Amino acid sequence: MKNAEVIIRNNEEEIRKIEDESFAYLQRWALHRYKAFSNIGGDQSFSLVLLDKKGDGVLLSSIYGRDESRTYAKSIKGGKSNYPLSDEEQEVLAGAIQKK
Repeated sequence: MKNAEVIIRNNEEEIRKIEDESFAYLQRWALHRYKAFSNIGGDQSFSLVLLDKKGDGVLLSSIYGRDESRTYAKSIKGGKSNYPLSDEEQEVLAGAIQKK
């Protein structure tokens, strides 16, 4: 009987450890493709957000233009960014936050 109790106690400790670690896993994401400029065909630009359970993560945006392409990375903390967000970035961030 004591052996079973030890096994149960060890399993409970492992479960708590996994639950604590799970807050740091990427759990919510959203992708939005769009046409950044009217003179460019197709939805070649995109914004992608990857968040953990606390709403911390990164927002990546790639803006495609006829002559150049730019990529931006913005940190997200608690579902908010310290950097200004475009309408598309705000939309994709809101979409990821709504996923539970």
